[in-house]
Amino acid sequence: MKKSIVSALMIAAGLVVSPAVADEITVFSTPSLKPVLSQLGPKFEETTGHKLKINYEAVTVLKREIDGGAPFDVALLLPATIDELIVAGKAASASRTDLATALVGVAIRQGLPKPDLGSPDAFRQYLLSANSAAYGADSASGKYFLGLIDRLGIGPQMQPKLRTVSGNPVEAVARGEADLTVITVPNIVTIETVEFAGVLPASLQNVTTYTAALSTAAKKPEAADAFIRYLNSTDATAGFVANGLQRPIPK
Repeated sequence: MKKSIVSALMIAAGLVVSPAVADEITVFSTPSLKPVLSQLGPKFEETTGHKLKINYEAVTVLKREIDGGAPFDVALLLPATIDELIVAGKAASASRTDLATALVGVAIRQGLPKPDLGSPDAFRQYLLSANSAAYGADSASGKYFLGLIDRLGIGPQMQPKLRTVSGNPVEAVARGEADLTVITVPNIVTIETVEFAGVLPASLQNVTTYTAALSTAAKKPEAADAFIRYLNSTDATAGFVANGLQRPIPK
């Protein structure tokens, strides 16, 4: 029954195609959306017949690849990066779509006591008491965390505690390589071997928006556009919410 409802919704949205015209869609995506796309991608493929080829890397890495001429059909990145691609003529402005937003939270190693996140000062004291903290070397969340500790006035004290990782810092926490990391909630809630300690106080928050756009050089623009429309559809909303994301508030 659920499958038939999904199919009916996608037919109504004009997303279903004949397998005879199925295409491969190359997607460049921030890793923060991997849990969502792992859930929604197969539904889109099954219903449309299209195949998704998704490259997950840090936003700065994908931007460098695109600037270097790497071909893609859909970009799922941060708003400022999408806007830069539009200005450069590499993404179509009419296709720009804000898909979801996320808050920043704290992931801690299992077995450790949960911190008090009720105020900036309490969070500051928690960081100072921690033995180690991981962050992504080339990620937006990593840069935000470094800026945050400077903002809290504890940059020098935290330097010996910092553990730079090339991959997902939440996984480093899960492996026991660090006590904690500060990152967007979707990166935390899908990894069962860490504890989600909660979100940062409102005055320290940084709301992250994830934005989609179609490449101006997309080989199959109709198929790529159908994927963006599916991600923005009502049927896809539950997949975002289940992975710690919210739909953007309409402006």
